[in-house]
Amino acid sequence: MRSLFFVIAVSLSACATTQGPSHANIPLTRHQIDDAIAAEHGDRKINSMGKVTDDRAVVYTTAADGTRQEETWVKSGGAWKLENKTAISATPQTEGN
Repeated sequence: MRSLFFVIAVSLSACATTQGPSHANIPLTRHQIDDAIAAEHGDRKINSMGKVTDDRAVVYTTAADGTRQEETWVKSGGAWKLENKTAISATPQTEGN
């Protein structure tokens, strides 16, 4: 019986010392991507963030003319770079439409 408890205790302690998945720092990622947009053209603002990992982020932006986009950013060499963008709508939605 003691050996059973010993095996369970060792198993639990081994599980407790393993690290789980790391969590992305979303505010920092948003700030860094916003800085990259500003340095590039400064032609759009971030509305919201989609799925964010340490090296990939989905960002929803709006341009001054109201064009909305879904953008995929990847971290390469310590900097965020735009990988892909897709237009969501050409004009902003207003209430009543």
